[in-house]
This record gives sequence, structure tokens and C-alpha cells, in this order.
Amino acid sequence: MAKEAWKVLVRQRVKEAAGRCARAHGPIAEVLGNLGMPDLVADVPAWLAWVPRAEVALADASRGLAVAASLMAAARFIAARGAAASPAPAAAPPRSIVGGGPGLSGDDELQRSGLSGLQDARAWAEKACGSVEVSRAHLSTIRLLLDHPHLPGIHDGLHILSDSVRQELDAAQKHEQDTISLAHGVCLL
Repeated sequence: MAKEAWKVLVRQRVKEAAGRCARAHGPIAEVLGNLGMPDLVADVPAWLAWVPRAEVALADASRGLAVAASLMAAARFIAARGAAASPAPAAAPPRSIVGGGPGLSGDDELQRSGLSGLQDARAWAEKACGSVEVSRAHLSTIRLLLDHPHLPGIHDGLHILSDSVRQELDAAQKHEQDTISLAHGVCLL
């Protein structure tokens, strides 16, 4: 039973990471919903009121996704160490498990798959976090442009930037869902 304790720790980290990704979905979806309002761009005071709230919501989502990526990395580390401590052929050095390469024996193909899944889930969470951060940068640029509402072509610029925010947040949602899917797959192993 003690040799399985590391698996419990891995599952706990993975479930917490998936939960943080799921919680990030709400603020991202809310910002996306507000971006869909066509009159928002034309109404500078509405933008000035909305952008800071959107930035705070996305900062929370970004933090959650960053923590999720960290939890996936921790889970992978625990899994690699736990698998290394499990009975295995004497010729298999623990380093080979960390890389997911040769050295795993018998039914350890599941462990190799799990390690790979954890690595992929971490990468998707990092990509989701990166997309949210890029969207926050675009929102900051929008906020700066709104301080100069009489600039020529500002409305076109605002539309382009809001489209960029939308694209980044759409990507973040996809990456967040990929992270959750991989997390559920790892928990089943």
C-alpha cells in the first residue's frame, strides 16, 4: 500500500490542476462574451469602465493557469520519483524514468504514458496562460489608446486589438480544455 502513496499524491495534484483550469474558464468566457458586444468598441466610456475589470478577471485566470502548470510539473516529478522507487530491474536508472525513455519494465508502459500525459498537460496549461497574458497585453494597449480618443483611426485600431484579444482567449480556452482532458486521462491511469 505504501508504494502506491505516490500515485495518490499525483492524482491529487492533477485533480487540483484540472480544477484550477476549469475555474479559469469562467473569467475567460465572461471577457469573451463582453467582447462580443458590438457597441462596446464605439462607446469609449464603456471601454474605459470595462477594460480594468477585464484585466483583473484575466489576471485571476492567468494565475490559476500558471498554478495548474506548476501542479502538473509537480505531479510529474512525484510520479517519476515514485516510479523510480517502485521495484524495477536493477539496470534501470531513475533518470531514464524522468525522461520517459527506456528503463520502465512490464506494465510500466502505463507509467510512461502517464508521465508523457503530465508533461503534455503542463505544456497546454502554460500555453493557455501565455494566451491569457497576451490578451491582457492587448487590453492594456486598448486602455492606453482610449486615453487618446481623438487619434485618427483609433476605432479601427480598437477593433483590431479586440479581435486579437478574442483570438488569444479562444486559444486559451482550447488549451485549457486540452489540459483538463489530459488531466482526466492521467487520473484514469
